[in-house]
Amino acid sequence: MSALPLSRPVNARAHAALLVAEWLEHGTFADVLLQGVNRDRGYLTEVVNGTLRWHRALDFVRQSLAPRPPHARVRALLLTASYELLYMDHSEAYAVVDQAVTAARELGSIKVGGFVNAILRRVAADPKGWRAKIDQQSAGVRWSHPDLLVQRWAARWGADGLAGLCAWNNQRPEVVVRVETARVSLADFGLRLEAQQVKYRPHPARPEECVMLEQGGALEQLPGYADGWFAVQDPSTLLAVDLMDVQPGERVLDVCAAPGGKTMALASRMKGEGELLALDVEPNRLRRVRENLARLQQNWVQTQMLDLTNGRGSLVDGSYDAVLLDVPCTNTGVLRRRPDARWRFDEARLQGARELQQKILEAAWLLVKPGGRLVYSTCSLEPEENGEQVRAWLARHPEFTLETEGERLPPASQTDGAYAARLRRAN
Repeated sequence: MSALPLSRPVNARAHAALLVAEWLEHGTFADVLLQGVNRDRGYLTEVVNGTLRWHRALDFVRQSLAPRPPHARVRALLLTASYELLYMDHSEAYAVVDQAVTAARELGSIKVGGFVNAILRRVAADPKGWRAKIDQQSAGVRWSHPDLLVQRWAARWGADGLAGLCAWNNQRPEVVVRVETARVSLADFGLRLEAQQVKYRPHPARPEECVMLEQGGALEQLPGYADGWFAVQDPSTLLAVDLMDVQPGERVLDVCAAPGGKTMALASRMKGEGELLALDVEPNRLRRVRENLARLQQNWVQTQMLDLTNGRGSLVDGSYDAVLLDVPCTNTGVLRRRPDARWRFDEARLQGARELQQKILEAAWLLVKPGGRLVYSTCSLEPEENGEQVRAWLARHPEFTLETEGERLPPASQTDGAYAARLRRAN
């Protein structure tokens, strides 16, 4: 099929298809796709993320019914509507088909609408049968993960471990918030949530400060949002914060700070005393850090745009009690929340991540005081980015020793995946 003209979508399904087509054609990140979406936000978030999450399984169905790949927008519409039919609870399946046909006509022509109608009616006629066919395919298709991750994880954790991790990654992630308990008690926050009929429960991994919200409304409408009562934050991110063990009055550096969750947690523990400097290389991401700090009334925290791998600027060597390196990684521990990240994983990306992590380590360690600590962390599950990376670096830097390390491995942890290690510089 020839390229279709872009028209302003009035149908939510057409809008969803356009967003997924942008991902198919350009690899645009899911969170970027959904930025600025207001109308039909709940529906679009569910369908776009769900389609990216189940892309490989859905494309198996599409290829079975239409072996020749259609134009990206038509293919995206087939994928998004199939996601609704196969993975969402719809009592009126053919209403989904009819509205998808209307969306096809908005995006193309009557001919395109007929093609979409013919394909989707076959999916709608037997969704259980299609799910059964998916379940009979290879693990990569069945669990909608790339073969490379399937092979790596099966070798480490066996078939049961692989199935558990992939099933976890394919769940819709809950919204988790860390409550600023110095500002509001968990009990009072819970009472305010109940007053607004927002269902919640303590997070099993961090019940003393994190709660899971069971609602789909806007966070901005929750009690205490404007007053900085909470930050959206999975408990896995607090592993590195715990290992930092910051104290009021210390000089602390957060090198890769965006979007600011760990920075905010560090600021809370420092109680406004000392110095906390948050760095990032991207101005838009650093602006987000500032906005989050301002909302949590942590304006005493300093921020600076700086890429340490290109020089330390005005930062003074040996001047920080604690340095946090929450380095860029392949994100394989957060595939529930970043459903598109699984499709970016390959050997080249893994190697590129490792090389960047090494550069950041080499650039940052000189900023640590003698006797100070360096915490290295990722949201990856891959040993090359975690323990192997740390031990290889320590072999080149005998002035540091490994004090402790930890990891969070879903689904057993009931959190996102994470790794962190605390390294101590000799006096």
